[in-house]
Amino acid sequence: MNQSPNGAEAAEAGVRTPRVLLVDDDAGDQYLVRRALANHPRKAADLLVIDDGDAALDYLLHRIGQQPAPPRPDLVLLDLNLPGSDGFAILSAVRTEARLESMPVIVISTSSREEDIAHSYRLGCNAYVVKPESASTFIQVIHAVSRYWLGVDPTDRT
Repeated sequence: MNQSPNGAEAAEAGVRTPRVLLVDDDAGDQYLVRRALANHPRKAADLLVIDDGDAALDYLLHRIGQQPAPPRPDLVLLDLNLPGSDGFAILSAVRTEARLESMPVIVISTSSREEDIAHSYRLGCNAYVVKPESASTFIQVIHAVSRYWLGVDPTDRT
């Protein structure tokens, strides 16, 4: 798991750093999410990036035999178009797993098709965001998502 630069400092202070799982195979989007979440060192989130749907299912459903089970993410940012299992399969599996059913899952996809949006909500996503084309807007979206779902404001410089 990628840990924020000051994750150890947060642990020493008794504050648990939020865990974010990004499931996206686009290196550019991975970079922008990393940049957005690391923007404020004291409140940065630990980010784990998985770029394959099957690997994401293995991690989330504890199918690869780690002992103990990996910690549950506080937030999942999920792309729909992935190698291996797609985002719909991941969302469906997460919502049928008792340990994960209440975990916030935000679909972040290039698709603006109404069918994809409606299907994502039927499967239980908490929000659906169409990926913005500009990098600065994408970062702003990640800031808004992290503020809302994690109570983390990467733009707060206090």
